[in-house]
Amino acid sequence: MVFEKIHQHPRPYQQERRALQTWAVRLPLAPRLILGEDRRRALWTVGLPGVRPSAASWTPALLRAAGVALAQLHHLPHDDTDPVNTQDALQMRVHGALHSAGELGDVPSELDARLRALRVEGARVPCHRDFQPANWLWTRSGALGLVDFEHSRADLAAWDLVKLDAEVFLDHPQLREPFREGYGSLPSDAVRTGLLALHGLVTWTWGRRHQAPAFEALGSRVLTHLGLAMRARDQPGC
Repeated sequence: MVFEKIHQHPRPYQQERRALQTWAVRLPLAPRLILGEDRRRALWTVGLPGVRPSAASWTPALLRAAGVALAQLHHLPHDDTDPVNTQDALQMRVHGALHSAGELGDVPSELDARLRALRVEGARVPCHRDFQPANWLWTRSGALGLVDFEHSRADLAAWDLVKLDAEVFLDHPQLREPFREGYGSLPSDAVRTGLLALHGLVTWTWGRRHQAPAFEALGSRVLTHLGLAMRARDQPGC
């Protein structure tokens, strides 16, 4: 079976095409690119076996397989030639996130301080950057495939764990250990919760700015879980 995917915007098209050409071909279970057409921003890929797992099927076996699949991606060879080191890049994200959130609400001083103090180490690796069950295919044989690489680029490995923390482990903390068994060593709690706080803030801000209640609610839920809830200000016209 062949799938056609047409992107509305150039950046996700370029990111997905590059990831399919350079990384997905080295993974055991990922889409195989047949053809890309720049004019239409269209990609044709060979379909994969498996189904997207519903929340009812989030089992230890699934999360263990997810850990294995993500480790395979992160361990692919990659030369980090970005002139901006990962710590400086992180702080640029932090400053941008705090500024954007501050236009829409009151940023708790503890959240501000925690994000500004966040420190990371390590080179960039191939990252999916939207690693969550919605982008997995679970096969009958117990293998897990990765799809939808439109956000993919080299980044800190820890960024690929943030959506799992926000959308899986928050309600199912018992699944973190099976994932670790498949993946290997996880970031420290300080790094994990710091990046989770940044993700929550960015998600809340995006949802608030674009009037997307589901995103705003998710960001708010993450921040509240960390004891760092934002207080929104009324938007003009509301």
